[in-house]
Amino acid sequence: MKNKWKEMSKGDKTMLMIRIILSIVVVVLASLQLCGVFAQAIDYAVPLLGVYLLVLSIQEWKQHRGSAILSICLALFIFIVTWEVWFL
Repeated sequence: MKNKWKEMSKGDKTMLMIRIILSIVVVVLASLQLCGVFAQAIDYAVPLLGVYLLVLSIQEWKQHRGSAILSICLALFIFIVTWEVWFL
């Protein structure tokens, strides 16, 4: 990010920390899936990736509206596909 930590608002700091935590959780779950330790880890990692994209779109809405709209569309696609796989 272009801004320094001290110059960021409290909301931006919170969103950034949520994005970092979600990224770490998704990477850990994907690693567990690839190593064969947790066979259903991808079932949890994909919806978390959708949540990550929603948080990203909220944070980018003011500065990069086009990328925020694309992130929202991708998150909706992920949620729709996840719904189809889990419940239908």
